[in-house]
Amino acid sequence: VEVDESPARQEFSIELDPAVSVVGKVMDGNGAPVFGARVSLVPRLEADFNDRTGARRTYRQMFEETKRTQTNVDGEFRLDEIASFLSFTLTVHHSDFLPFESESIEMSREEGVHQVELLLSRGTVLETHVFNAEGVALAGGRVYVERRITEDERRVRESQSAANSDGLNRDVRR
Repeated sequence: VEVDESPARQEFSIELDPAVSVVGKVMDGNGAPVFGARVSLVPRLEADFNDRTGARRTYRQMFEETKRTQTNVDGEFRLDEIASFLSFTLTVHHSDFLPFESESIEMSREEGVHQVELLLSRGTVLETHVFNAEGVALAGGRVYVERRITEDERRVRESQSAANSDGLNRDVRR
């Protein structure tokens, strides 16, 4: 915006991008709502942001913050005041489920409200207590858990590795 230095009154207008909202529902694999899930909207800003929009970095920084909320008893959430020019991912965390991260979602000015449904997969909760040799609980003790592959998984990996006739070893994991 350029303003003439003369004392006369000048009018000008500034057009701002409209903010949009993301509303959604978080459900388990059976379609039941998940209460208390932490939902985060994480902006994904491209390196060419300044070239694409002509915006200053200080303007960009205002929209780099991650927005967070929790689902209600119906598994619903709402995130407001999201810049319409952003693309983002949604992440969901709940102690009873595996962490979830969406694919990149593009916002548009015309959209106004972007609706999503997110399905979580059940996780395994492992509760442990660490004791010393005398049976006294140790505060801050750590337990490391590793997944062992089954004999069938090992055979499949070996056959997939051996099946590569070009000499390259490709480790295919499922």
